[in-house]
Amino acid sequence: MRKTRKAYLLSLVLAFILVFPSMAFAHETYIKMAPFGEAGQAVTVELIRGHFPATPEPGSYFEEMLERQDLEWRFYLLHPDGTTEDLPLTPYNGNYISSFVPVTGGDYQVVFFRDRGIRDYQHGEPAGMQQMYDTVKAYIHVHGEEDHEAFDRVAGLQLEIKAVSDTGHLHPGDVFEGQLLYQGAPLAGATVTLTGEDEATEVAETDQQGHFSFTLPGQGAYMLKTAYFEDAPGTAGDLEYIGFRNTHVAMIGTLAGYGEGATVPAPAAPAPQAVTPISSTGGGFNVAAFLAAAVLLL
Repeated sequence: MRKTRKAYLLSLVLAFILVFPSMAFAHETYIKMAPFGEAGQAVTVELIRGHFPATPEPGSYFEEMLERQDLEWRFYLLHPDGTTEDLPLTPYNGNYISSFVPVTGGDYQVVFFRDRGIRDYQHGEPAGMQQMYDTVKAYIHVHGEEDHEAFDRVAGLQLEIKAVSDTGHLHPGDVFEGQLLYQGAPLAGATVTLTGEDEATEVAETDQQGHFSFTLPGQGAYMLKTAYFEDAPGTAGDLEYIGFRNTHVAMIGTLAGYGEGATVPAPAAPAPQAVTPISSTGGGFNVAAFLAAAVLLL
């Protein structure tokens, strides 16, 4: 009887890990920002590591980023005219915040790039030592006397979602269409995942021209996430790697009742708070607790 109980509990643990792998592994870096703003008004931006939409779990991600002086990272604003402006980062609850004041109306993008170096990737296929890059961008349409349309501008990232639909005029029920590019060329047969604030997800596959589309059912922020592995073995110093892995996130949003004459108040900047030590356990804590509880029951 006791053996049967042990087998049942072990099966339950395995099923938990298989059904909810995201709790242990599926961290992503994303940007939280209002999708609409006003020229001359400050826009607050949050750079978050964790589980979208509401579970920040930075772990050692940012700590390592700042310590590794040999690896490049950048957080910047892409203006409608294509110029860029570096944005300062301030620690906030283990993640980071920044802000900027748009001078003119139009389509802006906030962009994050990080070279994570050569790492032993074990969260999917192929596994092994890989050169890894994380990129994130978020769209914001700024209302002003001048309106510079630039929603389809690309930031020049290795792996990047190019907006085909106007990101500045998305409403609940609209269809968002994008194009996935790798090194500037359409990427066919790739998977793009859409996640909403209700945590519901949808998956689309890019066509021969890299196009994909999703219906945005409700109001709020949406995360588009994709990854691509390029089989290109090489060496860097004493390290050998099997290829390059790029992970890319694009943030879009809908707003009900937004019109040309509407005004959108700028979000208030979060009050400064003390930075707490960053835990290295990350998203594995919940799974570890579950496993420990299961062992006690055996």
